[in-house]
Amino acid sequence: RANSGIKFPDGSIQTTAAAGLPLANGNSNFNIATANGNATVTTAGAQTWTFDTTGNVTIPGSIIGTTTIEIDNRATGNGADINLYSADDILIQARDRDIGSTSEGGDINIYAGDSAEDSDTSGGDINIEAGRGGASNLDFGGSGGFVSVSAGQGGAAVGANISARSGGSLTLNAGDAGANN
Repeated sequence: RANSGIKFPDGSIQTTAAAGLPLANGNSNFNIATANGNATVTTAGAQTWTFDTTGNVTIPGSIIGTTTIEIDNRATGNGADINLYSADDILIQARDRDIGSTSEGGDINIYAGDSAEDSDTSGGDINIEAGRGGASNLDFGGSGGFVSVSAGQGGAAVGANISARSGGSLTLNAGDAGANN
């Protein structure tokens, strides 16, 4: 094909990979080091993404989106999970709003899946469990972790005819029994 190939920032086009891989521009490159092996992308010689042969992607930093980031694993069957593991903390936080914003703070919604219609299986569960304290052969055992559930505090108001808003509500409900038809 005429004019097909790789266009570099200086405007030149390379139509064939004369030396094969890695494909580089400065200290950034794309490489598949062995036949049928992992693919790597390195930027500025310092940050490397690895796409391995088992379908895993290793990233050197954060995933940052300018629109919704969706992780959807529903089409893979009944046994596929999404697991988040961390060496320390896992933070799930919705967006705080800037001064003057008229939008509410971001919400965090956690839902378990419904059971299928005409099924005698139960709906999905939501489990929240704090960590267990470590056992010790030398001293006291470690304390178990805490579970804290709190509603938000109302904001303060300033002005003669303005009143502060109430704090958030905390509601715990158990499910109703199904109908016997």
